[in-house]
Amino acid sequence: MKIGIGMPVLGEIIGGIEASQSRQHSWDVVHQTLSAFVLWPFDREAAYEYGRLYALLKKTGRLMQQVDIQIAAIALTLGDCTVVSGDRDLTAIPSLKVENWLPG
Repeated sequence: MKIGIGMPVLGEIIGGIEASQSRQHSWDVVHQTLSAFVLWPFDREAAYEYGRLYALLKKTGRLMQQVDIQIAAIALTLGDCTVVSGDRDLTAIPSLKVENWLPG
């Protein structure tokens, strides 16, 4: 089993670090752990899937953050993939497997 993160998630992590009060410590932690993850790109195939999902969600009146749609698109193009997130928005994506690993 491969565990990784999509590039949009990396962008969110970096944004959080840069806005953090403990910026240097946070960068140290990320640099130590990031090598354990595969980084999945938002490539051409994911862009096409993003467009399809965006249109589908728009037609159904379901608003969702762009980054969440990008994450879903990457996961769907990877094939047999499960997204781990506490974000309930992702469960609105048809055929996307989502698991919440947060306690409680």
